[in-house]
Amino acid sequence: MLIISKDCNSRSTYLLAFGIILAALVTVGNLIIGLLYDQRYIAATWMMPILCCGMWFSLFAIAFSDLPLYIVNLYGLWQEKLFCFAEDVQTTIFYIVVLSLFLSIRYSLGFGLPIQQLL
Repeated sequence: MLIISKDCNSRSTYLLAFGIILAALVTVGNLIIGLLYDQRYIAATWMMPILCCGMWFSLFAIAFSDLPLYIVNLYGLWQEKLFCFAEDVQTTIFYIVVLSLFLSIRYSLGFGLPIQQLL
């Protein structure tokens, strides 16, 4: 049986909120940059969605960059009947689903894709 502590619940809440915010920035980030900056920066609006999308995966790359310490932490959590690796996978799947939903809505509204300038 999986037991989730108060710490894992708050961690999960932060990951889910951060995932929704990043998915929204990937979806409308180029439009925000286009509104906030003048015409000199319009050519660079495609960078915002790519940078925001990469932020999610770089969070986990940082965690996995020190893999031995990550494994030791996971083992310690497992000994305490806490297991947050499944939470990492679930929140990444959640992020991908929310991002896909936001991008589908954007595309169906006629705004195209955020990186349409590159295609």
